[in-house]
Amino acid sequence: MKIGVTTTIREIYKNQFEYSLDQRLIKFLNKSFLKPDIRIIFDNKINLKKFDLLIISGGNDLNRLEKSKRNFLRESLDKYIIAKSIKLNIPLLGICYGAQLISSYYGNKIIKQKGRNNKKNQIKFKKSDFFNAKSMTIKSFYNFAIKIDKNILEVLATSENNCIEAFKIKKEKIYGIMWHPERDRSFKQLNKKFIKRICS
Repeated sequence: MKIGVTTTIREIYKNQFEYSLDQRLIKFLNKSFLKPDIRIIFDNKINLKKFDLLIISGGNDLNRLEKSKRNFLRESLDKYIIAKSIKLNIPLLGICYGAQLISSYYGNKIIKQKGRNNKKNQIKFKKSDFFNAKSMTIKSFYNFAIKIDKNILEVLATSENNCIEAFKIKKEKIYGIMWHPERDRSFKQLNKKFIKRICS
């Protein structure tokens, strides 16, 4: 299993951009797959043809919501990853920011959402073939939420206040989740079914 992951881009000093990835995500992937070959994608020159799964990790904001060079750089690369995923038919998972970007890429609206950053959140799963539970408490880390367009998104999970927490792009192997699975102990009990489904 060859997995490509894009990272958060941070500007530590002016015009010094650093790529970072939460080590817990690496651990999560190592526990979810048998001996995965995990590669960091940091530019659009990497040949993606032999990848089995692409992941747009959390971190950063959409550039139109918070303009900065780091967000512009991140979004440019990640839009390339989405396009390649579609063209090469490679499963794609967007986590938090990644889910927002995928949803936005397909024309959905992203709205300001108060009270979701670093807060516990009860979510309900709508598809039993993706998750083996009806609900779960997770911790949210986002300031923006996805406004649904039923013609494009198949909603897999929602929050108490009807924010979209998980979705699939119809007719594509593209998924988004608005929480960080690497940070949620409870999700580790569910990940095998979900991961197996997105890679099928």
